[in-house]
Amino acid sequence: MATRFCSRTLMPWILLCVAFGVLVLSFALELPIEMVVCLSSLSTSACVVGFQRKGRRWQAYLGWAATIAATLYAIALETSLLAYGGFFLALAVGIAVLLAGAAMSLPRGDIRLHWHLLASTWTLFVLLFWLGTTYLLNATVPFFFGLLATLLVLIAIKCICPLPRLLVLAFNTGILLVVGLPVADYLTRPSYQLPEKPDLRKRLYAYQEARRDPTAFARWWDYFVREWRKTQKDICMAATNGMAPFRLRPGSDGKMFESHIHINRLGFRGPEISADKGSAYRIVTLGESTTFGHTMYADDVPWPQLLEQMATHGSGLSRPVQVINAGIPSYDLHLNIERLRRKILGLKPDMIISYHGYNGFNWLVPELPPVFAKPPPPYEARPLKLLADAEYRLKVMSYRRQLARLSAVTALQNRTPGDNPYDRGYRELIQIARTNHIRLVLANYSMAVNEKSDLDVIAFYRAGFPDVINQIKANELHSRLVARLTTDNPDVYFVDTHPALDGLHENFIDLVHFTQPGRQLMAETMFSTIRPVLEKDLGQPGQNGKTPRRTPPGDG
Repeated sequence: MATRFCSRTLMPWILLCVAFGVLVLSFALELPIEMVVCLSSLSTSACVVGFQRKGRRWQAYLGWAATIAATLYAIALETSLLAYGGFFLALAVGIAVLLAGAAMSLPRGDIRLHWHLLASTWTLFVLLFWLGTTYLLNATVPFFFGLLATLLVLIAIKCICPLPRLLVLAFNTGILLVVGLPVADYLTRPSYQLPEKPDLRKRLYAYQEARRDPTAFARWWDYFVREWRKTQKDICMAATNGMAPFRLRPGSDGKMFESHIHINRLGFRGPEISADKGSAYRIVTLGESTTFGHTMYADDVPWPQLLEQMATHGSGLSRPVQVINAGIPSYDLHLNIERLRRKILGLKPDMIISYHGYNGFNWLVPELPPVFAKPPPPYEARPLKLLADAEYRLKVMSYRRQLARLSAVTALQNRTPGDNPYDRGYRELIQIARTNHIRLVLANYSMAVNEKSDLDVIAFYRAGFPDVINQIKANELHSRLVARLTTDNPDVYFVDTHPALDGLHENFIDLVHFTQPGRQLMAETMFSTIRPVLEKDLGQPGQNGKTPRRTPPGDG
């Protein structure tokens, strides 16, 4: 008796209060007037049905039309809805309550089924909005709570409402997805998981450690980039010209992971040096971040510093050797040549070592993005890894389409047959060295993978570097270019870094940056080539007084 009194007497007024709340919330959220009209029509119809305790078909059809229209407006306002957050969720819950109350007020029949289905539609919309929001916020517990609620609602709707065959099939499919996705994710999710702040001692960047989950490398790479960006704020400043995005801040200090980074007063990484070299034999290492050194551990040092140690201790040279680390992240060969003219030649270097590659690969393979282009999308850890993987693949597909449009424009600029910016840059560097009587050493570039690498290893790095196949191709072309230039210019020395490093992924923390053992191998490779030159220049010639020179490989 009390229940019947409540449904007949109080329910219409409860519905009226809820409808008023929906209207107020619609205006408070500043929704478009069209959407406010749709929601008002829906609320009014529900209240009329509640007061009359009977319904007509045109009212149900009006409710469906308003629901469809409101859904279309909601899709158009996708970004704004996320900004509304909980307020929009409350609005949708209010509509669902209104429609459920209207259905309860009607006697059994087709009209009541229409209103039940309307209420079910809005309830599912609320749950989908909840699932989408918690998924994007990576809120695992609320997301799985939403999955459980969705499962219960789908089962309840099937039990309460006599559904047409097609809707039964759709609801069964939804139940299978809600149950099957978490189960499949649990069965396929690897035991290895990358935490928010990984323990560096576990070498989570290594293929051997993370091979059970290739997407773990994508998360590691995203973490690595975020660490560098934090360091960049401490040691970088705006560039004085429009060509470069930044320059190193003289006299600054930063920390990347556990590694301390000091930029001296002349704007180079390393200890303080004077502009006057005195009696020192001065070597300048010109390069990218791989020369600058993206060090991680407290005892890590860049390879130019190791090279100086090798040349200073135990070499028996008559003069001290000083190595200046002129590498700078994100810079390419042309930007470094500009720095060389403006800032480095005044330091009177006796030798220049060039180790360039990755940042200019797009000059050789137009499909690759320029160094300052939008970076690849990061991998986002989500409550369901299967969905996160699918989302990442879609983002990468979109990213590659954007690159294809960008490359089509880049390929038409500053290109002539048989000519490219890398070739012109190296020739300019060779001419500068000759004019200033500076020894020049050109090195080819090494990466964690090459054309001979196992496909599983290449796939591992593709998670963080989607264009790794094109980058391997570009590195091959770059190596041939450097070999040809050193063959055509006998006064230029060649360092082949490939035997010790190229394709040996255990010496890399990502596709291009070295581990500390990798830096050690790099310094040893450089020193083995320049040592005879140093002995000759500093009064200690090699065998028969001649300076041996490493022969570059052929162009084949």
